Amino acid sequence: MDNKNWKIMSRCDLKGKKIAVLVFPYATDNIYSVPPKLNYVIGESGYSSFFISGKIPENISLHPNTTPIDIGIRIHHLRDIRPLIFSAIAWFAKLVAIQVKMAYVIIRLRREIGIVTNYFGSYYQLPILVAKLLGKKYIYHVAGSDVEPARNIYGGFGKFVIILLTQWNYFFADLITVGSMKYLKNDPLSIWKKKIRQWAQFFGNAGLFQQIVPISQRDNTVGFLGRMTNDKSVLELVQGIIIFLEKHPDYHFLLIGVGELAEQVDKIISESRWSSRITRLDWVKYEEVQDYLNKMKLMALPSKNEGVPNVIMEAFSCGTPVISTDVGGITDMIIEGETGFLFKGITPEEIAEGLESATEEGVDLEKISQNARAILVEKYSLETSVTKYKQIIDELGTY
Repeated sequence: MDNKNWKIMSRCDLKGKKIAVLVFPYATDNIYSVPPKLNYVIGESGYSSFFISGKIPENISLHPNTTPIDIGIRIHHLRDIRPLIFSAIAWFAKLVAIQVKMAYVIIRLRREIGIVTNYFGSYYQLPILVAKLLGKKYIYHVAGSDVEPARNIYGGFGKFVIILLTQWNYFFADLITVGSMKYLKNDPLSIWKKKIRQWAQFFGNAGLFQQIVPISQRDNTVGFLGRMTNDKSVLELVQGIIIFLEKHPDYHFLLIGVGELAEQVDKIISESRWSSRITRLDWVKYEEVQDYLNKMKLMALPSKNEGVPNVIMEAFSCGTPVISTDVGGITDMIIEGETGFLFKGITPEEIAEGLESATEEGVDLEKISQNARAILVEKYSLETSVTKYKQIIDELGTY
């Protein structure tokens, strides 16, 4: 893909104005795994769209009715530059430049755009303001809470800043779309209830994630697949695993992921007498994830905050039951004892207890596996997503 600033790489000739989807270009590539699905739903709903981001990966898959526009800038991890103060200054400068370029694209395409929306993150203040000044409708899409991650990373001040930024976005939005109404529980969204609409996140990777090995033929393997970070409770998870193995030494654990806590996780494992029962892998290729999920009899995800996790959909599609936490939209997917399991808390002891409950004799994992796959088809199909998105667009009355 050509990454020259603001270069439009293809054209869509459908009648009517288009929807501009802004995706803040964070440092990590995994931000591009979900937003294209929003563009796909837009395309299947009969609308054309722009996909506006920075340094868009070559292998990204977009709907044919989508025009990608690359602004040529991407944010970096603060830890990538030393000293930290220089990194912070450069990070903020890029943040400003990204917003300016996104706003400029909206101005240039003002005659073609009817609606502006976004996916991921809170840093859209200038593009939102410009869109509103140009008389465009703005749909602010909430993929999950940014408030708690900010608190975990930056402390109380970071949480305060993110609250201010998100409130700006909510104020100017014509509608706010959420993957689950349960986001309102842990996010400062409640005062905007009249604007909030729920839409169904589309799981578009069913072809990549299929059940190859029946649950009954899988070994006693419990897995984790995600970032090795505090918000995933990975230190508590590995400590809980060690407690669990004291009573159930016939189980094996497979922990896959990278992140700032990976070395600490490896240290805890190496110092444990159960190190031979715990396998740690760094990030694996996306096309290999299906094979690993088919090795697991259970997947554990003790997150402190989530939206509607794609990894749970991937596990469900592979017939792998999940035990997770009651955060974000997870309990829309997991019904205790029916489509999965829930930890009562995220202390090591509570994690060990949850693992015991999910793996104890008499638990019908085969039935839970079937129920999980059924709820994936029922709630997160393309047809459901398109129907709900059309209702949202129709409500705005733009087309």
